[in-house]
This record gives sequence, C-alpha cells and structure tokens, in this order.
Amino acid sequence: DYNINASRPNYFSDNHSHNVSLEQNNLSDRFTLTPDPLLIKGCINLTTEGTIYTQVADITNNTLIHDCIIVQAANVTLDCAGFSITSIQNYSGVYSNQLNTTVKNCNISMGDGTGGIGVEYRAGSDGSLLDNSTFIGGEIGISYVASHNSKITNVYINGSINDGISLASDWVDMRNLTVKNTIDIGIYYNGADYSNMTNATFLDNDGGSNGINIWGIGNTFRNITIMGNRISLNRDNNTFINIYSNRTSIPFIVDSDGTKITDWLNENDIAGDEVRVQAGELNNTCLNCTYELDDETVNAGAEWIRRWYYQAYVNDSDGNNISGADVVSYNVTSDLIFNVSTNSSGWTNRTEIVDYVNIGGTRKYYSNYTLNSTNNGYIDIHGYNVTLEENNLSDRFTLSLDPFSIVNCQTLSTANTVYTQIANIENNTLI
Repeated sequence: DYNINASRPNYFSDNHSHNVSLEQNNLSDRFTLTPDPLLIKGCINLTTEGTIYTQVADITNNTLIHDCIIVQAANVTLDCAGFSITSIQNYSGVYSNQLNTTVKNCNISMGDGTGGIGVEYRAGSDGSLLDNSTFIGGEIGISYVASHNSKITNVYINGSINDGISLASDWVDMRNLTVKNTIDIGIYYNGADYSNMTNATFLDNDGGSNGINIWGIGNTFRNITIMGNRISLNRDNNTFINIYSNRTSIPFIVDSDGTKITDWLNENDIAGDEVRVQAGELNNTCLNCTYELDDETVNAGAEWIRRWYYQAYVNDSDGNNISGADVVSYNVTSDLIFNVSTNSSGWTNRTEIVDYVNIGGTRKYYSNYTLNSTNNGYIDIHGYNVTLEENNLSDRFTLSLDPFSIVNCQTLSTANTVYTQIANIENNTLI
C-alpha cells in the first residue's frame, strides 16, 4: 500500500492509503483539506478560550456589516503577524469584551465615520494587552471603555478623524506611543484615573490644540514630547515628569488642582502664554521648568508655585566630608523652608526650594534665602537668591567653630550674648 498525503500551508493535511495492485489506475483520488481554525485570513469570531490565533494574510473587507474580528472568549491572543486589517466601513477592526485579550503586531485602518475604530476594548476586557501595532485613519485609533488594568505598548497612530486614543478606563499602563495628525484630540482621558504613560510623542494633533486632554485624576506622565499641540488638564492631582515642548501654543492649560510638573524644558517659538492656570485652581507646582516668566498667566484666585532643585555639600576647613551636618533654609520672611542632613559623603539628598508663589497674577518671591549648616558647634552661613540662580546642585559649606561656642578657656567679650559650652574643658596649667 502507498500512503499518500496532501498538504497546503494554513490547512490541516489529509492522507490515505492506495493499493495500486488492486485499484490500478486512479485518476480521481480526492483529498479534503480543512482550514486551520487558528490561522486567520478573514473577518471572524475568536471563540476558543486560551488560544493563540495568527493572521496569515492581509484582510480587506469593504462590505462589513459588523466588527471584523470579534473576541468571544477569555485569554485569547490575536497575533496579526504584521498583516493588515482594512475597511472603509465604520466598524472596529478588532473588538473584545473578554478578559485578558492580547492583540499584537497589527496594522489597522478602518472607516472615518462614527464607529470606525482600530481596536476596541469594552467592559469585561480587563487585563488586556495591545502591543506593537499601527493605526492609520479611522474615527478612533484605539478605544478603551471600562477595560481596567490593561496595557498599551509600542503603538503608532496617524490621522485619526476623532481621537487617536480614547481612554475611559482606569489603571492603564501605556509605553512607547506616537500619536500624530489627529483631527481631534491625540489622547482623550475620558474619566480615566490612575493610569501611567511613559515615553510618548504627540505631534500636530487637534489643529494645534489638544495633544493630551485629561478629564481624570491621579494620572502620571513621564518622558513626554509635545509638539504642535498642548496638554489640557481638567481634573486634579496629575503628575508630569520630564516634558519637552516646542511649536506649541500654550503647552500647558491647567484647569485643575494639585498638578505637579517636574523637569519641563520648553523651547517654544510661538508667541503667547507657555502656561495658563485657570481661575480658582490651587496647589499647582512646577519644579525645574524652563519658560519665559512673561509667558506665565495665573488667573484670579489660582495658585502656581515655581520651585528649583537644591543640594549642598558640607566639609571642614581641612576638606574632610562632614556626615550628619544640618543644612537649614529660611526664606526672606524668616520662614523655615527645609532642614536636611548630610550623609557620609558630605552631601545632602536633592531637595526643592521655592522661587515664588503666584496667586492670581501676583508673585510672592521667597528670596533672598538664608542658608546655614551646623554640626557640633561648627557653622557656616550664606545667602542664596533662587530667582537669579535657579537650580543649585553644588552649594558648599565649610564649617568653622561658631564664635559663641566654647571649647576652651577664653574671654567672653560681646555684651548681651549667649555663649554655649559644647565640650568638656580640662586645663591643669591655668595662669
């Protein structure tokens, strides 16, 4: 007997035996190949839990009457393998309301009207992952609605008619994003709270208006480039770290309390405000922020606190590091601002020092500061103008004995003075 096998990529093979001695000629042998259900070549429902589905061809379907690929089971992975999903119809390229859905390596372009969404995660799809995917055009590139504790990584979005990303989910972690040329908002935090974004670029979105529009609380943004659009804050307690802006009309509009911006480099070449704090918004802080003072607008009843970094080194007159020395700062009205101590290297930890507080357009400056360092009766004192010097990460104190500290027999010659003995005195040769 012969064993004869028929196979083709993306299909299950078929085989059977053939006894040529009995059957002699056979000009109509038949094999039936069954498509592998885990290999995707067209719009389909993914129904098997815990399964990896792999796209094996570009999908173009301009007659869609529903979403193209619909995930209907938990713990499913769709690997588009670099192939595309394309339609002019206003449906989602991929839709899931199932737990732990992974979508990766996709290139998706859907219709520009309402409902034309690249990937749509809905309630029930908590813990999902979207990775290494590109979205061109469409109404919305990515939509998350009540899909909490999810991740978006390595995503490129260009030319969405509405939002590049519409986020209405909490605790979403986003990394390595590029969003550009959206007609409306780059990313819209529509009630999204406590999410993190790291390494993201927003270019020329919303006609130069909103690259990032935040209607959510407690979100953190780190390593963000914003060019040709702005950041608008409408809810409280959002944090920005390491921000670069250019070609932007009003890079920050703050209509919220408790905003903290750290390490913002602004190289804007557009005339007008660089930061605008709307009326009544309080406790908004900018640490190590570079922009023109005249381009700061703080409206009635609003508060904007500008701070810079400060760090000090303390040694003695012989150049030895002093550990445990106190470094204390008092502002121009003698209010205590900080009290920090040196470590074994002689350095303090990096801290913050207030330049001014702007309340409703009136700035209260904290300089000149009086800074002193003390250790066991040794002291050094000097002034510091943070408005002129801004960051100071190498302030230096060299301690010498306080003239009012007593360590030996001596004459006390200054009237109305309190002298303090700081060590035992033993002298058996007094004259």
